[in-house]
Amino acid sequence: KKSFVLIDGDAVGEKIDALIVKGDVAALLRFTRAVDRAVARIAALVRKPGGAVHMAGGDNVLGQVPDVEAFLASFAKARRGFCVTFSAGATRENAVIPIE
Repeated sequence: KKSFVLIDGDAVGEKIDALIVKGDVAALLRFTRAVDRAVARIAALVRKPGGAVHMAGGDNVLGQVPDVEAFLASFAKARRGFCVTFSAGATRENAVIPIE
């Protein structure tokens, strides 16, 4: 049975807010593009082992994977630069509640 996984970028909103307040539009654009690329890479990892992506946007990816441990191993190898919070559970609610 597949497990739900939720990956949420840490402090992304705070970083965006700081760049907006600072008025650094170029850095804001670079950062948000980097977040978009990271979300796309994570979504691809969720799909790779026969998983399914239910939502990928902002700084979050929610999906289902057939093997959480295998997903975490591939995620650990592919992760670059961003700190994230990860949770997993048998239901969407179980995956979301630990992050809130």
